[in-house]
Amino acid sequence: LVSLDKCIPGDGKQCGAGSQMPQVWCINSNGEPVDRNLCISSKAPEPEPCDVPCSRDCVLSDWTSWSTCSQTCSSKTIEGKQMRTRSILAYNAGEGGSLCPNSSVLQEVRNCNEHACIVYHWQTGPWSPCTEDSSASSLNASGGVRPSGDG
Repeated sequence: LVSLDKCIPGDGKQCGAGSQMPQVWCINSNGEPVDRNLCISSKAPEPEPCDVPCSRDCVLSDWTSWSTCSQTCSSKTIEGKQMRTRSILAYNAGEGGSLCPNSSVLQEVRNCNEHACIVYHWQTGPWSPCTEDSSASSLNASGGVRPSGDG
């Protein structure tokens, strides 16, 4: 079981890149906490990188969810696309703050539904009436194949 402490900036700074130390518990298969020594054979999680925004930094929203795919399938000329966006919540407030990114970085696009629109497969028709194979009867007559059963 893991939860993260608050993000602590590196180099003794008040803001910027830092890390979050995981708070970990050793648990059994029922999810119940047990003695930490029982988990010694497993490596404990590493610190997670994080970022503490500075008061003068540009602030961005979280990404939106991916949009629905623009196509249900793909062909040589048409590809399905999905998009997600984020927005600038606060511009940098002056000297020392991180700058806001170019607007082109506020949108992401990815391909989706990349399977072909046309799918080929074998289609079977109804069985035709059964006919005698004349090559098989000539084998029977030559003695190469004996009929089974009563005769």
